[in-house]
Amino acid sequence: MLLLTAYVECGPENRDALRAAAAVLAASTREEAGCIEYNFYENTEEPGRFVFVELWRDNAALEAHFAAPHLAEFVRVSAPLLTGRHGTVYEVDEGRKL
Repeated sequence: MLLLTAYVECGPENRDALRAAAAVLAASTREEAGCIEYNFYENTEEPGRFVFVELWRDNAALEAHFAAPHLAEFVRVSAPLLTGRHGTVYEVDEGRKL
């Protein structure tokens, strides 16, 4: 499995627009084959800083996501709103319940 964390930042004037675009992206992405979990959250101590937490079955599923039209649309809409972005992909096992 792959765990992806992606951070995006925007100014306060763009928070609502970014949150709305992310909600549309998340709803579409959760329907993708190979998507195990897909959520985004706004940092309560740093308004305008969001993190996407994604869990994917394998690299093929993640690559398909990168090519998905709804991700391209999110990038088109969000790019002018962002002041920063970065992410990391981790290979993980099935994990265990705590």
